[in-house]
Amino acid sequence: MSRIWFGRGVSNHAQLLPWIRSHEASRNWRLLVSHFDRYAPCLDEGDECWLEEKELYGDDYVDYALHSCKEHEVLVFIPGREFIALSQRVQEFEAIGVKILLPASTQTLITIQNKNLFYRQIEDLPLRGPAFEEFGSVEELDRCFEAMESRFAKLCVKPAVGIYAAGFRVIKESINPFENFFEPHPFWIERNDLRSILAHQESFATMLLMEFLEGDEYSVDCFGTQTGELFMTPRCKRYGGQSLNAPQEVLDGVRTLAHHFGMKGLFNVQLKHQEGITRTIEINPRMSGGIAMTRFAGFNFPVAAIAEALGESIELPQPTLGAQIIRRENYTLRQRDVL
Repeated sequence: MSRIWFGRGVSNHAQLLPWIRSHEASRNWRLLVSHFDRYAPCLDEGDECWLEEKELYGDDYVDYALHSCKEHEVLVFIPGREFIALSQRVQEFEAIGVKILLPASTQTLITIQNKNLFYRQIEDLPLRGPAFEEFGSVEELDRCFEAMESRFAKLCVKPAVGIYAAGFRVIKESINPFENFFEPHPFWIERNDLRSILAHQESFATMLLMEFLEGDEYSVDCFGTQTGELFMTPRCKRYGGQSLNAPQEVLDGVRTLAHHFGMKGLFNVQLKHQEGITRTIEINPRMSGGIAMTRFAGFNFPVAAIAEALGESIELPQPTLGAQIIRRENYTLRQRDVL
């Protein structure tokens, strides 16, 4: 049995593992999963599972991953975090017979993690990023406002390096406290409040003042083969549901991005599209949190990646787009005690 380990990352493994098992290629695979939270649903889905230490970063996490691969006789490791640190020590995994799934080189991973570097690299591509200015102090923020406020109707702020929505805010000149009390907007902030908060630090890690991108949000899950083929399933997030579809210019632009950065394996691209204009938000060096929804397009992304890593030949059908997706939640009894 080939042993496949899914390290802790986004919270989608509870949906991924049954999807993988639905494919006949998985009959000779044993799926291992780990997480620091003993109540994480994914721990119930793994053929084997264990609890990770929570506060491990950089080389400490890589050391832990190497030890876990040896202890659990892992053949394929699919990480969900610390991609740059792992990429710098790939040879150590290869030396113990482990194939680690990373979609790009160390330098590319550094570039796509740092949004300022990333946006500069793609400014001449069809799907460039938003206009932005960098700042690391309140004084620099004021200069950025002077440069941008007359050019764009709405601005936002986010860290150059960050995950999820940490540090992201849409900037408003004023917010009505009474209205916001009853209908709160957690990602809004008044300009003066932003200055006041940031003034608590004389300087801080690079942040970006950016044009705020309106329109539909697209998440495009991708698998790039080692021979250069690219399989994509887009999701449009709209009105509480999702549609597995996107304008052709979005798909063509993602293909250009993937080629430009030499992306292979599993990755995800986030974009905004409105009235024929598309902007790239980010490339994630992993599967998206919502990738399980793409199963309705008929292409099994994790199975394709695992099979390629193991050197197994399987049919790779082109995704069929157009499905409309809604979400339903259910609850179930825990099947095992996680110590």
